[in-house]
Amino acid sequence: MSAPRGDELSRVGHGSVPSADGNRTRKPWLRIAAVMIAWVAAQQLTPALSSFGGELAQTEALLFQGCIAAGMALALTLAYPNDARALFAYSRAMWLYLLVPIAVVVLVIRVGPGVDVLEPLGWVAAAVVWRWFLFGMLQRRLSEWFPPGTVLLTSAALLASWLYFGAGMISADVLRFPFAILIALLVGTLITSIPSGIMLVQKNVHVLVALNLVASTLIV
Repeated sequence: MSAPRGDELSRVGHGSVPSADGNRTRKPWLRIAAVMIAWVAAQQLTPALSSFGGELAQTEALLFQGCIAAGMALALTLAYPNDARALFAYSRAMWLYLLVPIAVVVLVIRVGPGVDVLEPLGWVAAAVVWRWFLFGMLQRRLSEWFPPGTVLLTSAALLASWLYFGAGMISADVLRFPFAILIALLVGTLITSIPSGIMLVQKNVHVLVALNLVASTLIV
C-alpha cells in the first residue's frame, strides 16, 4: 500500500476534529456570566456594606450583612488563596493609609470629642475592605478570559450598572426615558473606569481602600 500523498494529508488535517489550540481560545461564556451574576448577587446580599454613600444602616442590618460578607470572603479566600494574598500584598501605595488618621482627626473636630466615632468608623473600614476585595476578585476572574482592556471596560460597566440600578440611584421617573438611562450608564462607566484602572495597574486594593476610607470617614 502506498504512502498517503501531501494533498491527502492536508485534507485529513482539515477534518472536523477541533484542535487543542482551538479549544483553548474558546471563552467559557457560562462561567463568565456566572461570575458576573455572583458579583452582583454578593452586592445585593450586602447592600449596607456595598453602598458608597456615607450613611450607615442600623446595627442589626450591619451585623447580619457583615456575617454574610465574612462568610463569602472566607469562601473566596479558601477558593482563591493566591488571589486573596495578592490583593493585600505589600505595596508602595500603602503610605496612603497615613491619610486615614488625618481624616479621623478632622471628623472628631467636626462632630466633637464627646461623640463615639469608633463604631461607625469600624463599620466604614469593614465596608470599604469588603467592596474592593469583592471587586478585585471580580477583575481577577475576568482576567482569566479577557485582555486588560476588556477587563477594564467590563468591570467598570458592571460597577456603574450596580451603582445605577442596585444601589438605589435610580428613580421610577428616569425609567420612562431609556435614552437617559443609556447616557447615565455611559457616563457612569467612564467614571468607574478610574477605580477599575487603578485596580488593574496596582494589582492590589491598597490605593482604593485608603482613598475610600478617607472619603468615607469625612462624610460619616
